Amino acid sequence: MRRFHLTLVLGGLAGCAVLAAPSSVPQVEELPVPPAPAPVVPPATVHRLGDLTVRVRLDRPRVREGEERYVLVEVEGGTDVDARALDLALVVDASGSMQGRRMDQLKEAVSTIGDELGDGDRVALVSFRSKAALHHSGPMHHSFFFALDQLQAWGDTNLYDGLTMGLDAVRVGGRVVLLSDGEPTVGPRTIGDYLPILNQARARGVTASALGLGSSFDPWLLTALSDAGGGSYHYVDDPEFVGGMLVDELARARHVAGRGVTVDLVSEGLQVEEAYGYEAFDGGRRDDGWSAFLGDIAAGEQRKVVARVRVRAGYLGNVVVRSEAGELVVPIHADFLSTGEESVVDEAVAQQVLRARAGDVMVEHARLRSLGYVDVADTVFNDGNAALRGLESAYGVVSPEVDVLRGADEMDLLSEQLRAVGYMD
Repeated sequence: MRRFHLTLVLGGLAGCAVLAAPSSVPQVEELPVPPAPAPVVPPATVHRLGDLTVRVRLDRPRVREGEERYVLVEVEGGTDVDARALDLALVVDASGSMQGRRMDQLKEAVSTIGDELGDGDRVALVSFRSKAALHHSGPMHHSFFFALDQLQAWGDTNLYDGLTMGLDAVRVGGRVVLLSDGEPTVGPRTIGDYLPILNQARARGVTASALGLGSSFDPWLLTALSDAGGGSYHYVDDPEFVGGMLVDELARARHVAGRGVTVDLVSEGLQVEEAYGYEAFDGGRRDDGWSAFLGDIAAGEQRKVVARVRVRAGYLGNVVVRSEAGELVVPIHADFLSTGEESVVDEAVAQQVLRARAGDVMVEHARLRSLGYVDVADTVFNDGNAALRGLESAYGVVSPEVDVLRGADEMDLLSEQLRAVGYMD
């Protein structure tokens, strides 16, 4: 605004007011236009199911019809969970491959759980060679340690009989921990053979976990057993660490926030293409979406489901979480974009998407190489790398997991690369 001076002239022009032009016009500095506020990702709503909390988010909170997006479902166990009495079965590989120092270390490791069990807990000790044998069942008394000390390694590996006996040795709500260093050499050998007994156990609320010892075991079978059994899977390349893994497994079993947890993506306005890490034995496509079996979730543990979806229109659908505490229905919510509008990226979701897809590439590459399909495995690896670089660019984020994958010269299931992505302990 320009300013003018009002001058009153006295004398001949008395009483007249004269408006005089200013001698100069001062320049006023223009104020900068404030930048438009950055788009804000709305916080995820926290939902509760018993001792579990559930969050559902899209990688972009605003979507466009026909585009491909990702859904992240996070299920976390609360930390204030009452301890439960344990009904435990340890199923120990006592076949010929365990002879010598390895068997001695395994016995020593198993004996460490004595300090973790009380009078209210039950424990069964099962070994398997060509056949399975039950050596102890009941409270952990001296008879357990005597039976453990008497174990000798010899014969073939009948893992099926050992697991079957272990599942039968626990009551409703029990837990079976399988420890093996080798592939089955007699009896059923594929996951399809094991699914019926694991499904029966699941119906009784019985959970199965697996610890793979050394480097000669069948990783695909043991991971599938633990996934279908609802428990956890650990790979231990040094028997000296078995004791710590067992103690951790017992702590998980004693403080369970949710048993038999399932996550269903019920799609109406979404077409579910795939959910990473959930195969036929612990998930898969349904008529109305996708189902993922998470199994037991311990106190403080967080499990995730990452699903690639295609947006149709209108109401997107629901995520349905079930556990022994009941059922929770969470709507999948997003706003639809107008023409020309862009949506902000939820970077926390983007990182989980990249992590899941990187791990999926690693596992599939390793699986194909283990079957001898080296050329196909390399194609999967290279195509996966390219797709992940495209995702990074689209999200505008850098993923540590993709960096690990990009720098890997040779992939192996038992490698540090898989540990870095969180697939192995």
